[in-house]
Parts: sequence; structure tokens; C-alpha cells
Amino acid sequence: MGKKLIENGCLSDDRGAFIQYLLDMGYSKKSLETYEWVIKRLGLFMGEHNQEKYTREVAETFLENFEESSVHMPKTIKMVKCVLRRFNCFMEQDEFVFVMSRCNKKTPLQFIEGFEKYINNLKLIGRKDASIKRKHDIIQEALIKFNGEGIQSFSDVKPEVIYDVFEKTNDKPNFGSHMREFLYFLFENGIIDSDYSLIIPSVRKPQPIPSVYTKDEMRKFLATKPLKKALSVVTKRWRIKLSGRFPTRPTRLRRRIPIWRPPMRPPLPRLF
Repeated sequence: MGKKLIENGCLSDDRGAFIQYLLDMGYSKKSLETYEWVIKRLGLFMGEHNQEKYTREVAETFLENFEESSVHMPKTIKMVKCVLRRFNCFMEQDEFVFVMSRCNKKTPLQFIEGFEKYINNLKLIGRKDASIKRKHDIIQEALIKFNGEGIQSFSDVKPEVIYDVFEKTNDKPNFGSHMREFLYFLFENGIIDSDYSLIIPSVRKPQPIPSVYTKDEMRKFLATKPLKKALSVVTKRWRIKLSGRFPTRPTRLRRRIPIWRPPMRPPLPRLF
């Protein structure tokens, strides 16, 4: 039902017009694929719930169902929210509203000098602007939390304060790597007396859970030539192994070399 709705219903026309509108605005091919993936899933959701007309309430219900599935990363859910917000503006013929996730924050005065030295050093060693901005935002957030803990200078920073700020952050992998680099810079330049970069725990980034694919997406995935070939080889080997014709430990075949033996003499006749 959902597939029929998205192919023949009104949502397919709206989706095509929406993608074309994004294309005219200069969106990249990768972004367009992401937007189309979300709107397609929205169409499938509408088909499953017999919703032929799109409204904001339908989008909110779809988003709640998407969040409750618990198989998507927070970054994916944030992306879906953005796409739905853009699609709502497009359907209501309104201008896009770009919501900023961060407000303009100010670095506490007692940390400005050391923080600016670190940022300028990143520029001197040739770090990219996007990388510098990411480090700037994460470390600035930590310095604001240091200020909330009553730290008045870098010399007042203690391990227990660093641990406390580390536990409160939501992005522990990135916080750990960027803050470790920042604290080592402060120690190397004599701003702090101890190398606190050694006490920050290393946290691995969580591995994303595989998404739930539709039947059509699975058919296309399984129909690819490399995967079909790999599956056929694996299936054949397992069938041979289960039938008992496949040795558990391959043995090396030895070539038989003929051995020369002298011809046998005929027996002597008996004299009596």
C-alpha cells in the first residue's frame, strides 16, 4: 500500500517538486539523496497508516515512530527533523527557516588568552577551518563549564574538575580527543604545571546499528553482481561441507612416482 501511494499518489509529485526546488537552491547530490530517502520513508509510513494527505500532524507522528524505533543514531534523528522542517516549509509555501543549534557563546575572560593562543597555533600548523571550528566549539563549551565550577584561571584546573566536566558532556569521544590535545598544549607552553591530558579517558565512538531496509531496497542490494557471486560461493561451500564431501582440513595431494623393480625370473623346473 505504501509503495503504491508513493509511486501513484500525490506525495510522489510533491517529493519530485521538493527535490527539484532543493536542486535549484544549489543542494549537493549527496544531500538530495538524503532528503529523498527521508521523504520516501515518510510516504511508506503514510501508506501503512492510510494517510493520503500530508499534514504537519502526519510528520510529527512519523517522527515519533522514527525515534521510538531505537535503531537510529541521534545524528540521523536530527537529520530527519531538519528534512521534515524543510518539507513543511515547502508544502506551506513558506521560506526556509534555518534554526541554529548553538547560540553565540562567549569564552570566560580568565581563559581567553590561553584559548586564543591555542586557536592561533592550530591556524599556524595548517589545520582546516572546519576542524578548527569544531575544536573551538567543544573546548569553549568545556571552558564555560570550568567557569561554572568556580575555576578562575588555568592554574586552578584540577583532575576532579576535568572528570566532572567530562561526565556531564554528551559527546565524550570528541570531547576527550579535543580536550586532550588542548590540555597538552597548555602544559607544553607552561600555562599549566601538570600534563592533565593523560588523565582523560579514551572513549570509542558508538557503532551505528544497521538501518531497517524496505523489501525493495533489500532486493536491489541482493541483486548486485559482487554480492550475488559471493553468496553463491558461500552457499556452495556450505552445501559441500554439510554433505560431508568437504574435508575439514585440506590435505596436500602427493604425486605417485613409479618405483622400478627388476623383472621376476620364471621358476626353475623340478628335476624329479
